[in-house]
Amino acid sequence: MDRLIDEPDWQRYFNFISKLMRGQLLEMETIGLEVGDQIDEVWNTLEDLSYDPAQQLLFIQTQFLARSIFHPREIYALEEGSVVRAICVRDVNDNMRILSFRELLMLSAGDLAP
Repeated sequence: MDRLIDEPDWQRYFNFISKLMRGQLLEMETIGLEVGDQIDEVWNTLEDLSYDPAQQLLFIQTQFLARSIFHPREIYALEEGSVVRAICVRDVNDNMRILSFRELLMLSAGDLAP
């Protein structure tokens, strides 16, 4: 279910879920009239997700890259029960930034045996 995250809650929300989502895989997509549909980040390990209200900046840090979304206008979370599947951010240019998450699949040595 999509849930609108109210602006006064952005910093607290991202501080909370950053701890829970750290280590998961993140894909980031941008969709907009001027930019089309672009994949900005392809399944890299999430290290940090935070919001700075003073700078109005959503910061995304993965294993290899750092991204910033300046002056977000709306933020929605796609949640299935207690699991966050995606976060959608409408930016100041009316682009939609979609952050999709998935867990790493951990195999044990026994899983690979014939």
